[in-house]
Amino acid sequence: MAAASLYTAVVVEEEMRELNLPSGYKFCPLDTELVLHYLKRKILGQQLPADIIKTVTDLYKVNPNQLPLSEFKYGMENVWYFFTTRPKGESQHK
Repeated sequence: MAAASLYTAVVVEEEMRELNLPSGYKFCPLDTELVLHYLKRKILGQQLPADIIKTVTDLYKVNPNQLPLSEFKYGMENVWYFFTTRPKGESQHK
C-alpha cells in the first residue's frame, strides 16, 4: 500500500489540474517516500512521481492563513506538504 500512495496525486503543482482518481484515495506518504521519491528528485531536478507538493517561497514568513491548504483535497486531515528553502545563514543545528 505504501508504494501505491506515491501515485495518489490530486493536483499538479504548476498546472493545478485535477487527476481522475477513484473516491477514497489519499496522499499519505511515509517519511522515506517523501525523502527518496520527492525531496531527492526535487533537489536533482528530476520529475516527481506526482507533482502535488506545493512550493512556497519564504514559507516561514507567510501567514498560515495564506497557505494554499484548500488545494490538498485528498490528503490526510490537517496534514500538508510544502517545498521551501531554508533562509540563508540559518544554522542546520538548532
